Amino acid sequence: MRASSLTSIFGISAAFLGSGVSGAVHQVMVGQGGTKSFTPKEVAAAEGDTVQFMFVAGNHTATQSTFANPCTNEGFDSGYVPGNATNPTSYSILVNNASKPIWVYCAQGNGGHCKDGQVMAINAPATGNTFAAFLEKAQSGATGAGSNATGTNSIDSSSTDPAVSGSSNATGASSGNSTDSGLGDNSG
Repeated sequence: MRASSLTSIFGISAAFLGSGVSGAVHQVMVGQGGTKSFTPKEVAAAEGDTVQFMFVAGNHTATQSTFANPCTNEGFDSGYVPGNATNPTSYSILVNNASKPIWVYCAQGNGGHCKDGQVMAINAPATGNTFAAFLEKAQSGATGAGSNATGTNSIDSSSTDPAVSGSSNATGASSGNSTDSGLGDNSG
């Protein structure tokens, strides 16, 4: 686990404090109601906005993929995060390029959650490579097998595309704080 940092459930991650970031914060609930879900499934974010994944139930990931390979790790990865409805752990990404869609899935179960439809999109286009088409690809299993997620409750991120950057914060006694950079889908 990386350096510890405590934040309130409503706080913005320390990585963004003092950085001049002043965009909106879009919260996405992960595992809400004990389901394999991201709520909402689609987010429209502007450059400078933060998308904050709130792990509220179950054991899930927020892992970046591509439209072409919905259930394969292709960027940021929160690592496995156990949910807690009263004191959720958050993982945040900063949108640096709103014109590039960001495709996200849960890597739990060697991609099984993804194939069960636990996917979401940030800035998915209205035509062509839409969220509905991404969801269908994920559920069909016609993509890469499994994931290269670490399987631990830590951050494992390595991406170089400057479309997004991110961090993770837990609100419990043991918390992670990490910064990712990268994140964007070149397959549009």
